Amino acid sequence: MSQITQQLRQAVRRLWRRRFFTLITLITFSVGVGANIAVFSVVEGVLLKPLPYPHPESLVGVWHTAPGLNLDVVNMAPANYFIYRSKTGL
Repeated sequence: MSQITQQLRQAVRRLWRRRFFTLITLITFSVGVGANIAVFSVVEGVLLKPLPYPHPESLVGVWHTAPGLNLDVVNMAPANYFIYRSKTGL
């Protein structure tokens, strides 16, 4: 046990002598931990958390094609949704 405390004291003494290096190391470590937390919270919120719908497996996506313009997939506009809704009577 005394060898561990002796090594710990020596490490603290070296860090105390080189304060600029210690400061840069602590800042780098803090930024790394903060970035890791931010990335994990985004991944957890987007990929791991279930969708807030009663039956998320039954959700569908609607896209259009425009073969005259050589476009395979064209995104759906909100105005198209309202047009389809009025045509189907929902």
